Amino acid sequence: MSAGLTDEEQSQWRSQGFFVRENQFEGEALRLLQDAVEAAAERARQACPDGRTYWLDGKRFVDVGHRTVQFEHLPGTETVRVIEPVHDLHELLDALVDDPRLVGPMRDLIGASDVTLWTDKLNLKRPLEGSGFGWHQDSPY
Repeated sequence: MSAGLTDEEQSQWRSQGFFVRENQFEGEALRLLQDAVEAAAERARQACPDGRTYWLDGKRFVDVGHRTVQFEHLPGTETVRVIEPVHDLHELLDALVDDPRLVGPMRDLIGASDVTLWTDKLNLKRPLEGSGFGWHQDSPY
């Protein structure tokens, strides 16, 4: 599949505000990305003792340098829930910033030949310990 938008994707974007591309990451590539995410979450967690901890709405956040880490909501948990930014915690995540499967459609959506990363955020939605993400607006945006 072409990295740019298909006519069908463009039509759906204009009429519904979204489109879905399935199977962009499969097999070994997907497994490697999953491993990269887990490694990034562990690196973020390990850095937290050096950060500034604070609580918002009963949720624990830690700012470590330029990064914010949020933990799951259960008391005493060390399970990472959100990392922002995350791309610089693993080389495979960093490579996604320039991956044509992501950059190609974005170029077509904004009508520009060059795009750049403004921010990135990883929301981990774990099957057993993970808490939901209710309707909200991210305060910086």
